[in-house]
Amino acid sequence: TLLSMLKDGKFDLGLLGGGSNIDPGESSVILKPGDSRNYSLLTDSKWYDLAAKGASLTNLDDRKKAYDEYQQALVEDQPYIWLYHQNSLWAHSKRLSNVPMNDFVWFNFASWKWKVSK
Repeated sequence: TLLSMLKDGKFDLGLLGGGSNIDPGESSVILKPGDSRNYSLLTDSKWYDLAAKGASLTNLDDRKKAYDEYQQALVEDQPYIWLYHQNSLWAHSKRLSNVPMNDFVWFNFASWKWKVSK
């Protein structure tokens, strides 16, 4: 299959689709050496280490600084070229209840379970 050929390094370029949530650390698995989702076969852990640093922090200002460094390294080195990511805007009304907020963009939030008050 095409994916197995990518994993075996039989292509110079591949085009894949995917997505993640709004947390920058979510994209780091595709940059982690040895991870099955690392289709670029990257062996330098530089980018993954930068993202892991951001994920390990709890202070928002510290996280922003770490993720800014991660994003700058991605721009400078371009181990991947992201072509497109759909912008998502989430809103919540006090009239709605029983809305599960999951951390991945492809979930449908179980809309059949929602309750709407008047």
